[in-house]
Amino acid sequence: MIEFSLSRSREKLLPEKIVLPGTDVEIPVDADYRTILKCFRILQDRDIPEHEKQYMLNECFFRGFDGFVIPDEVRVELFMAFVREDGQEMDDSDPCPTDYEQDADAIYCSFLQQYGIDLIDIPFLHWRKFTALFGGLSDKTPFVSRIQLREADASKIKDPREKAKLLRAQRRVALREKTVPLSAEEEAARNALDKALESEDFSNLPEILRRLRGDDDAGSS
Repeated sequence: MIEFSLSRSREKLLPEKIVLPGTDVEIPVDADYRTILKCFRILQDRDIPEHEKQYMLNECFFRGFDGFVIPDEVRVELFMAFVREDGQEMDDSDPCPTDYEQDADAIYCSFLQQYGIDLIDIPFLHWRKFTALFGGLSDKTPFVSRIQLREADASKIKDPREKAKLLRAQRRVALREKTVPLSAEEEAARNALDKALESEDFSNLPEILRRLRGDDDAGSS
């Protein structure tokens, strides 16, 4: 977790350079939140060869720094250390089900709603300011509402109609990278669920839910 302490100097709280370990070489970096998110997207893109990722990371984050040769593996470590603040471990015990690309619309609307910050028009927003504001979004914002929807436990809902509505809503906001290819039976069950909701014919909902989610207690209430 990044330590956002107001007792620190601005230079330490919002750094725009990295000191290469074991040297006194200072490497300027682009700390704007958009650059960090772009680097995340580059590093996670399976279609980009590793050597190209390194070049793109160097050009985007390190501002094309060429005053010192940075080994590829160190370059990524330096980037992640900056993101996490000096290499601190991030708390993965309860990960937030978020995708900055997929959730960009909700994040944008939430910043505008709560802080009056237009993430598109703002000329510069330091990554650590962004994460501090991001973590302070309230339950009333579109982004937090989306996360709560993803985390809602459908198994606790006894009413088949309400459970079906929740499952359908969760499908609309489900993280794409976690999507598992559907079997023909699963696809048929999802189509049946959509038709039942559209026609408001709930007579077969318990069976549909069993097929869709393997929920043995779908129709037991």
